[in-house]
Amino acid sequence: MENANKLEKFRCIMGPSDHKAFFIIALAAPVYFVLFSLLRSYVETALMGNYPMFSYYRGLHHVLWNAAAALVLIMTLQAFTRTEPRKLMGMLFGVTFMTLPLLHSLASGAPLELTYLQGGVKTILRDIATCCLYNPKNRPLSLEMLLLTAGIGALCWLITGSKLKGLGAFFASYLTGTLTAVHWIGLSSRPEALIKVHTELSIHPFQAVVYSMGAMGAALYAAYKQGLFQQDSQAWKRSFGWGAAAWVIGSATILAAGWRQFLFDSIAAGLPLFLSAAIIVRLQQEGWKTRANIVSICLLTLFLFFQVLVMGPMYLGVQESLTGPGAVQWIIAPVTG
Repeated sequence: MENANKLEKFRCIMGPSDHKAFFIIALAAPVYFVLFSLLRSYVETALMGNYPMFSYYRGLHHVLWNAAAALVLIMTLQAFTRTEPRKLMGMLFGVTFMTLPLLHSLASGAPLELTYLQGGVKTILRDIATCCLYNPKNRPLSLEMLLLTAGIGALCWLITGSKLKGLGAFFASYLTGTLTAVHWIGLSSRPEALIKVHTELSIHPFQAVVYSMGAMGAALYAAYKQGLFQQDSQAWKRSFGWGAAAWVIGSATILAAGWRQFLFDSIAAGLPLFLSAAIIVRLQQEGWKTRANIVSICLLTLFLFFQVLVMGPMYLGVQESLTGPGAVQWIIAPVTG
């Protein structure tokens, strides 16, 4: 009876009554997530690697990958619990689990050399099946992966009261999380990725572009499941349709004009046009009249901001100067004088 009461109390907390608490979490959790991800990237690559490797694009790449992976895990749990995504934003505090590989490195005295899951299909399947225990570089991730996905399973059980759903959420989150960690797309000049793409970009600007797309897609899906685009859905379809058209036309123009040599680079260069056009069209249709529209436009503007962080230096042609260890100093120097 006591356990049943605890479960009921937890479900009430997850219910719609405490809007203020959820509003605070909805603001605090993403900010904490981004700052912690950036700090984690700095500690791993500047302090605990074989040599200092932190840079603007390495940090941005890591933050965006973390965001894409976190949103995939959140939506995996949402599929089992049918909870509104906004009520699961507290899961972003789970980024704290990412300290475990750092602690493993400190305890073992070995430098961190974490990589995506790569090395061919057989090796990737082995790493997924064994939680990277037989992968020397990624073995520090094993405990983090198990605890994080076990926590998701436990959270699912607490929300639904079903141990079967909790077990399903555990396995599903482990699978989706590890699949997100697979090195699916990479440079044609490097052997690690399953799919190789021709591009003028080096590895970290390239990965920042890839995961800005991935994070945007996952975030748009979460926003859709939250219902932000279902109110006045036809207008939103037109807005996103215009955005897609602007992206396609812009990318085609960039490629045809020879501003970018490769298709991927042209698609990447045109990416911010998608959200820019969608936001402009939606504002022309509705303006700031409804709360849902305000929240949706602010969310899209936030996504656009991160895309500008990725693409801005590329438009200026200075992205390669932001990929080395001195990139942060390159940014700070003009400010500090």
